[in-house]
Amino acid sequence: MENFLKKPEFFSSDKANVSRDFILNVLYQINIFSEIVRHTCKTLYHRPESTPVIFDNHLHRPVNYNIMKLLKGFSLLFIATLLTTCLMTSDLMALCVKVPVANLRAGPGTNYKKTWQVYKYMPLRRIGKKGDWYKVKDVDGDIHWVFKNLVTSRYKCAVVKKDEANIRTGPGTHYKQTELSPALRYDTFRVLRIKGKWVKVRDEFGEEGWIYRPLLWIQ
Repeated sequence: MENFLKKPEFFSSDKANVSRDFILNVLYQINIFSEIVRHTCKTLYHRPESTPVIFDNHLHRPVNYNIMKLLKGFSLLFIATLLTTCLMTSDLMALCVKVPVANLRAGPGTNYKKTWQVYKYMPLRRIGKKGDWYKVKDVDGDIHWVFKNLVTSRYKCAVVKKDEANIRTGPGTHYKQTELSPALRYDTFRVLRIKGKWVKVRDEFGEEGWIYRPLLWIQ
């Protein structure tokens, strides 16, 4: 098992934070759109013909005022749509290995050399796709390719990112450790529940426990 868990040394790590860059890009687009709407509304509102007119004790707004209100409404809808898309895309980028053993490779195909062999519930972050293969990043920031049928996005998974992590019977250090404690680096789990800084997990054999969240990489 140690041979499977030990990672090769020839990796060139890509430390770029894909999710952060994606969110920053969305916020940048929102900022540009908001500025356009703001300047347009300001121009329409301050034009002389935008002054309200009173007929028969009723306030009548000119066409430009109605256009301004419409633009503001569209801007809010646009921002809400972008934020929703951002959240949905972020969730889709998180993957978990769903089979007992999965081979990660250097390229999108079985003809590429195997870079790492991982076990069920190993979390991965999808950063690209080519055909039936996903380009993914692991807990250390290393890049691999995995066949799409070996992973799922239906639930969250976690992997120990420190040398050891105590597994406890409850969410706190005052709870005793389980018989399987401690978990070792690269041990994987399915996430069942998150309570504050503690995560309830289940391993591939069905054993459950709680682990301190900063000791895990969760996807």
